[in-house]
Amino acid sequence: SLADPAALALARGQLRAVAAAIDAHPVAQMDAFPARALPSGDAFLAQMIRATVGIGAKGLVLQSYGEGNFPSGAPGDPARGAIRQALAEAEAAGVVIVAASRVLQGSVGAFHYAAGAWLAEIGAVSARDMTPMAAFAKTIVLLSAAAHHGWDRDRVKALIGRDLWGEGGAGGADSGDATG
Repeated sequence: SLADPAALALARGQLRAVAAAIDAHPVAQMDAFPARALPSGDAFLAQMIRATVGIGAKGLVLQSYGEGNFPSGAPGDPARGAIRQALAEAEAAGVVIVAASRVLQGSVGAFHYAAGAWLAEIGAVSARDMTPMAAFAKTIVLLSAAAHHGWDRDRVKALIGRDLWGEGGAGGADSGDATG
């Protein structure tokens, strides 16, 4: 309870740490749209991803179709797709990638369909049934709080996948420790 002075001091310290770090941890939200090829042969969305990462994005929240379907840039062979390549480069550069769904009453599962299964292969984490805006807010806050808590990128990704404060809509917060 925040009525306890020690709990209040802890919460204020955490909020100060997030406020001090939030500008250094930009997160971008990107909508799925058909992988239009540019005259260079690259996909427009792939160029957007590379540009966003190039200017310092630490997280990307993808607004996918349905249960986590996102264009790879090569429907018949996702591994060769320019969008998949751009996201794999982002992941290798340390960017946290979160796949959310744009549908109002759905969730991103375990990437069941081929059109989204490749997202797990590149290290994207599912937003489950969080709205894209909740996934965006959670990603930016967790990235900003990571240094304060000593979390590495894998811990941040694990926390994004957990229901910490009821944000997932699946019946409330985990009983586990969110700060560990």
